[in-house]
Amino acid sequence: MKQGKLTDRLVAARNDLVAATVAVDQIAARADDAAESAASFGKWQTELATAENEKRRLTLLVSKIEADIEAEAQQAAEAAQAKLEAEADRESSRVAVNIKKFLDAFGPAALDLLRDIAIVDIVVERANKGRKAAPPILGPEQRARWTAGRPSDVVNERVVDAWFDTFRSRVVPPGSDSHIVPISEGRGHARHSQPPAGGMVGYSERIVFEKRQVREITRLPAMKAVSPDPLAMTLVIPALAAETPLWSPPNFYEPETIIARLDAMAAAATAKQQEAKPIVEYVPLTDSEAAE
Repeated sequence: MKQGKLTDRLVAARNDLVAATVAVDQIAARADDAAESAASFGKWQTELATAENEKRRLTLLVSKIEADIEAEAQQAAEAAQAKLEAEADRESSRVAVNIKKFLDAFGPAALDLLRDIAIVDIVVERANKGRKAAPPILGPEQRARWTAGRPSDVVNERVVDAWFDTFRSRVVPPGSDSHIVPISEGRGHARHSQPPAGGMVGYSERIVFEKRQVREITRLPAMKAVSPDPLAMTLVIPALAAETPLWSPPNFYEPETIIARLDAMAAAATAKQQEAKPIVEYVPLTDSEAAE
């Protein structure tokens, strides 16, 4: 049964139980009157017993419905948990396959890339040693990952009219001057300012804004050069199923050292594969095995 229907039944049963409890109390209150005769007392006992039985029945019914609601809620929770567990297991398996595919492809490709970078860095270094022209030839990582710095550059310049704050000696940018109220040709005051009680006489000395021609300069901000550390010094390549990473950064970067380390890793991997070859053994059969 759906949770809503059980809740409706519980509300109705509780209301009936309240009414039955009131009925029992009302009948019990007539005990003195019923004692006047045996007939009336017998009738009263029968009526009271019937009311008490109804009250007991409704009490049991309320308890049963409450238990049903709790059981249904438990079933719903268990079903939701089972659904969550199935989804977690399914998604975990899916992503695990993706991790294996990624590491199987990424690990060797990344090691090959580190080797290529180191080999080309050696060539570029040798070429730059004998290079007479400037600038030097950039290495592959400099070309791909470095960003050259840039000084501030003026992209537009023009003369415009703007308010000048004579008190603070600064220009109020157009568009930010809504607080300035013009009061005469080329003069203004802040909106919150109030002229003296005597009117504008002598108030011109308090004017702090004047219209002036100013130079508007639009420029691109300077950009700092970005030169990340070499990939070999920052990249960590996890192994698929091992505590030791496939690649971890060395203490310093030298192309020759990187290549030597990669060669040693390749040789170690080959040796490990050779060690992992199946071992064939020959064991004599026992007498019972030979008899069979």
